[in-house]
Parts: sequence; structure tokens; C-alpha cells
Amino acid sequence: MSKKMPKGSDVIMRSSLAYVLEVNEADKTYIEINRLYEYIGYNTKWLGDIVEDPSKWKRFYLYNDGCTPYSTFANYNKWYDKKMDLIDSMGLTKFQKK
Repeated sequence: MSKKMPKGSDVIMRSSLAYVLEVNEADKTYIEINRLYEYIGYNTKWLGDIVEDPSKWKRFYLYNDGCTPYSTFANYNKWYDKKMDLIDSMGLTKFQKK
């Protein structure tokens, strides 16, 4: 049986962990979106506030509601591995707004 996360950790993790990686496959950059569909670090829910052409970006979901990374440590490890595998396999770097 997997150990559960501390009570109340889901509130913080929903806003701070990536639910989606929004990827620009042309320049190999990504932006993280949290479970509230907010772009982490950009205080917006609309990609057009961050980049000039949002049509060049594609979403990759890192988990579903059946295996949230804030429910158990095992799910957290699966989420982390999936995120890092995607970043490594696609050769991605984090997007930096100019």
C-alpha cells in the first residue's frame, strides 16, 4: 500500500505542480500549466498573454484525476518520472519570456 500525502497538501500542489506541459515543438520549449489551468509563474490562464503565436503550442497531460500526484507518494513519483521523461525525450528547455 502506498503512503498517502500529508492532509491538505492537495491544495498547494494543485497550484504548484504541472498538470500539463504546453510545448512548442519548433523551438523545443515548454511552459507548465497547473491543475487550475493557470500558467505557472505567469499569473494567467491564456497562452496569448505569454507568447505571440499560441497556435504553435501543443499540450501534453502528465496525469489524470485517477492518479493525482498529490494523493500518494507513488503517484507523485510516477508524475515526476513522466514529466522528466517527456522533457528529456523531446530535448525540451523551459520557456523564458523575453
